[in-house]
Amino acid sequence: MNSNLQSRTQEYSLLPRLDISSSESNIPHLTRSDVDLHIPCELNFNYYTSETFNNDNDIIECFNGKNSFSALNCNIRSLSANYDNLVNLLSELAFTFSLIGPTETKIKLNQDPIVNTKLSGYHYLSQPTYSNAGGVGFYIKKDLEFTVRDDLTISKNEFEAL
Repeated sequence: MNSNLQSRTQEYSLLPRLDISSSESNIPHLTRSDVDLHIPCELNFNYYTSETFNNDNDIIECFNGKNSFSALNCNIRSLSANYDNLVNLLSELAFTFSLIGPTETKIKLNQDPIVNTKLSGYHYLSQPTYSNAGGVGFYIKKDLEFTVRDDLTISKNEFEAL
């Protein structure tokens, strides 16, 4: 193994590890079952236009559940430059997402964004970047309880995690 690869391998081993725990593990009849069988709607990672999204029966059915959780990931390529586009997109969609995760926010460490980044009804969390293209954030619906995991939140020259 060359020294560069060995150095990278050691560096990656220092990254925080994400362990997923489920409340189902405390329910005896579910501990030996497939967790995916208990998801109320199938996971959907498709690309949509606003029109096809609003008219998709599976999405409509899933959003009708009172306890549904929905997430939208958006490579925003600068939150300051494209905030209005995000607001317009959300207004075109007939649904309120539980979580909106903009990536490549271009919000730099030790600099405030040059525009308002607040969305009505959401808390905003941001992990700024050292680079000119990085940065991540989360818009979290105000009625959701959440915990920020400081042990998993980091900014490096190569990436950000929140």
